[in-house]
Amino acid sequence: MASAAVRTSPASPGPWPLVGRDEELAAAVAQLERDDTGGVVLAGEPGTGKTRLARELAEESARRGFATSTAVASRPAATIPFAALAALLPPGEEAPTAAGIRRAIEALAALGEGRRPTLVLDDAHLLDEVSAVIVHQVTAARSVFVVATVRTDEPAPDPVVRLWKDGLVERIEIEPLSSRATVELAAAALGGVVDAYAAGRLFELSRGNPLYLRELLRSATASAALANERGVWVLRGTLEPPRQLGELLQLRLDGLGDADRGVLETLAVADSLGLSALTDPADAERIEALERSGLIEVAADGRRRPVRLSHPLYGEFLRRRMPQSRALAIELELAGLLVRTGARRRGDVLRLAAWRLDGGGALDDRLLLEAARQAAHAGDTSLALRLASAAVEAGAGGETRLLLGRLLDERGRRKEAEDTFAAIDSGSLDDVLRAEAANARADNLFFGLGRRDEALRVLAEATEALAGTSAAEAVAVNEAWLRLHCGEPRAALELVQPAFRHGSEESRVGAGIVATMSLAVAGRTREALAVADETLAADRPPPYPLVGRHRDFPSIARAVALLEAGRLEEAAAAARAGYETALTTGEPFRRARWTFLLGRAALAQGLVATAARHFEEGAALQRQLRQPGLLRWNLGGLAAAAALAGDHAAAVSALAEADALGAPPERLFDAFVEAGRAWTAVAGGDRVAAHGLLTQAVRAAEQAGIVVLAAQALHDLARLGDAHFAAPRLARLAEASDSDLVGAFARHAKALAGASAEPLEDSADELGRLGATLAAAEAAVVAAARFGAAGEAQRAQALRLRAAALATRCEGARTPALLALDGRTTLSPREHEIATLAAQGLTSREIADRLVVSARTVEKHLEHVFEKLGVGGRAALRERLGELPENADT
Repeated sequence: MASAAVRTSPASPGPWPLVGRDEELAAAVAQLERDDTGGVVLAGEPGTGKTRLARELAEESARRGFATSTAVASRPAATIPFAALAALLPPGEEAPTAAGIRRAIEALAALGEGRRPTLVLDDAHLLDEVSAVIVHQVTAARSVFVVATVRTDEPAPDPVVRLWKDGLVERIEIEPLSSRATVELAAAALGGVVDAYAAGRLFELSRGNPLYLRELLRSATASAALANERGVWVLRGTLEPPRQLGELLQLRLDGLGDADRGVLETLAVADSLGLSALTDPADAERIEALERSGLIEVAADGRRRPVRLSHPLYGEFLRRRMPQSRALAIELELAGLLVRTGARRRGDVLRLAAWRLDGGGALDDRLLLEAARQAAHAGDTSLALRLASAAVEAGAGGETRLLLGRLLDERGRRKEAEDTFAAIDSGSLDDVLRAEAANARADNLFFGLGRRDEALRVLAEATEALAGTSAAEAVAVNEAWLRLHCGEPRAALELVQPAFRHGSEESRVGAGIVATMSLAVAGRTREALAVADETLAADRPPPYPLVGRHRDFPSIARAVALLEAGRLEEAAAAARAGYETALTTGEPFRRARWTFLLGRAALAQGLVATAARHFEEGAALQRQLRQPGLLRWNLGGLAAAAALAGDHAAAVSALAEADALGAPPERLFDAFVEAGRAWTAVAGGDRVAAHGLLTQAVRAAEQAGIVVLAAQALHDLARLGDAHFAAPRLARLAEASDSDLVGAFARHAKALAGASAEPLEDSADELGRLGATLAAAEAAVVAAARFGAAGEAQRAQALRLRAAALATRCEGARTPALLALDGRTTLSPREHEIATLAAQGLTSREIADRLVVSARTVEKHLEHVFEKLGVGGRAALRERLGELPENADT
């Protein structure tokens, strides 16, 4: 399901796709046909894509029939008269006399052979003085349309500046790309989906500069720091400025004195420093000069004035070129500065420990432990791991080993984590930490190593050792969490009842998470949402939890409850919000949970391509985290999305990978995975196999009390033609559940099992309101067929149109029910345009004049519209057209 390859690649020398410049391109193109303007100037910082946009304008000018020429100014030729324009002028024109300039102007104007030519001039700020005068003259005379690029960080000759100052041209500022456009450009260049964290890092380092992005991609793909995992590009190493980019950055740093470079190196190591800490009054002019040069930024943060490098790549470049001894000396100096100022600000302890660790300063295991906790809370697990490892080497005890084990677990280093947990002397821990150690070890055994029985035994031993203490509640809650993932929501709910009713606040939060999800999958969604809201209100996480991955679980549980309740838009919005927050921390575990929820929500809505993208990203993250059970869930979702989109090969590939994982203990979403397997069978033409797979999934989910997934599998059976089997079972599940989704499924199945059309039309309405667009489209298709068979052609056609409109929102979904739709169902864009104008009361002649076609053509289109819509004329057109979205066939 990865994006198709595009015309270029990060390493190719040709032009990149033009992405994120639609507005600027449209503004420039609009000037081409105007006689009252002399051209456009594209102004921006180096690397923002001015030349790429100018090249696109040159191609557009040529397509429109204008004679188009290009010229490039350069620094070495900036003192040579006529240098930039020499190739366009008659031979021998070298003297910068008035006559020579006049002949040059005439020669440029003559390039168009009677029609104004276009001159594309790159780096016009480097024009020699004579060429600058000539360009100004032809622009002022409107004899040549000039497209010039200039850098905003360099002075330009006065005649060039006067182009926009005198209003002769339209000046268009070329800003760095937005984060979204940067990601789109990276995906287009790579020819595939870019993992969101990798995309975030690319934007963070490039700051939307296309040149920087291109060089980063070249370097990262060549070094395999950026790798393609089954169609998803993910980070597997560190992004560093490549050699070519380093040369560009070096140009900006050349000529700096030792003191200036020292300031920049200090900021490269520190990331940011307060202005007062960086300078004394004698250095104020230096800081001001560096700020004016664009190398540093001085911000305002309350009463502080933090100073940082103006671009993150400057820091990467400086750190890479800096001698190790120099970096260590700066770190020790910074650590001493923090100690002298009291290390009172947020993050100072973390920075102090990191700088002492790297710089060779004095280390204290308690300082390292606190710093490691802060790093973990901030999402920097790499730094947290280094600090915790150093603390253990310095002789820290069981509490630090517990943190180290959890961090190793977080990074997917499961065996090392188990060895670390096993080495903890539980006798050295208090009851709370003993419970945490047991829970952490059990999590690693269960989710990472797939050793279910060992995980439960660890918890059982801890429960016995902690019997009668409040810490035993935390162990019971964690056992419930594992039981839930085993697909035992009833057992999970029973285990958390004591903690939920009488436990500590922390235990009640954990119990609330488990209870929310257990109730939700059991179809008791109102109770689930009530518990979720109570849990979120009570959740007060400690300032620096051991690791941050659990902090999202109250919100995740509520999003699950929204999804199972059928509040699909709300569930998707909650998942998007959680995902975007997780992106800012860079923690793959947090993103992976939200990504799976995003995929499930999109699939429930019928957004098959969107669902596939989320499941692909989730699978890539779970491979990185080495969590086979959760990887299997994503692969099952990917199989379903691919199959529904008609990509049988991709669905089969996803299932093959899922099957190779064996039988992980996470069984909660088995029915979801089996539904993916069933739709894969359908895409392969084996409807009988799909029936068997879904029937088995229903039986297992019903026995486990996983009501909503059982209902979804039954609904799939009904959609595939087994409504008589599914309807009575869905009716029983609907009676036992308050989920709007389960109720809608039951009514849809009953309508499919019946013979009349009206209930199916009602189902299309209901499913549409819930946001289950694909199911709503299918219901409308079958209802249309039944109305047609009953001789109600007008109602049948209206429902076919409605079904087609719904189907177009499903991103290319291809299900058996939708195959009944054909081209006669939809209005073409031209038919829709003419129908809309006719509905507004325009006559055929008025429509013809507006669209520059003949009145006969308009009448012919209207005949087709009336036939498709089943209306007798214009009088009924306005009301019927109101039921259709614009461009219903696109």
